[in-house]
Amino acid sequence: MWSDQYNVKVHVVGRFRGDDTMQLVYGSFADRTFVALYERAGRVVGALGFNQPRRIVRAQMLIADRASIDDARSVLAG
Repeated sequence: MWSDQYNVKVHVVGRFRGDDTMQLVYGSFADRTFVALYERAGRVVGALGFNQPRRIVRAQMLIADRASIDDARSVLAG
């Protein structure tokens, strides 16, 4: 899902719950350009991105592949 809100492209992929752990893996909340991953039992289950459509596409593939949070973090951090 994506949305344009006040000049920010917001992307949400995967299925995450309130008890999943969120980790910022790229960018900065303050700068309004980032990717955060949601993790459950060591696996990536979702992602939230502001102004990072290419990284969100990569995150979506990592979610589909049931990638570990460590692998996903190294793919998306660079």
